[in-house]
Amino acid sequence: MSRVNNLTHIKSGKKFEFIGFVQKEIQLCSYTTVSTHVQVKDYKGIVHYFPLNEVEFIP
Repeated sequence: MSRVNNLTHIKSGKKFEFIGFVQKEIQLCSYTTVSTHVQVKDYKGIVHYFPLNEVEFIP
């Protein structure tokens, strides 16, 4: 089964396989915010999480 690298991490330029969206709670000084991250897999099969604004989808 071949991997579909359909997402690019803008800062590093690396390509990843998109898995899904995930809600992450981020604890800031006085409050908690929920942010949408993308869950991706690299070519080794390792799962990473990136903020939505750090990735670009490849059509």
